[in-house]
Amino acid sequence: MDHDALIEHVRTLRGSARSPLVIGVSGHCGSGKSTLARALVDALPGGGPDPR
Repeated sequence: MDHDALIEHVRTLRGSARSPLVIGVSGHCGSGKSTLARALVDALPGGGPDPR
């Protein structure tokens, strides 16, 4: 699944979620985990770490 398809999938899940959606990302060094996390935060308003 490419980044755009994944972001759309998360958007769909988020729209129907009754509680906060937690997404885990794993992979080897240099596999793009941070890039993917930034893309998700940028694409989903209100997303990202809890500011508390």
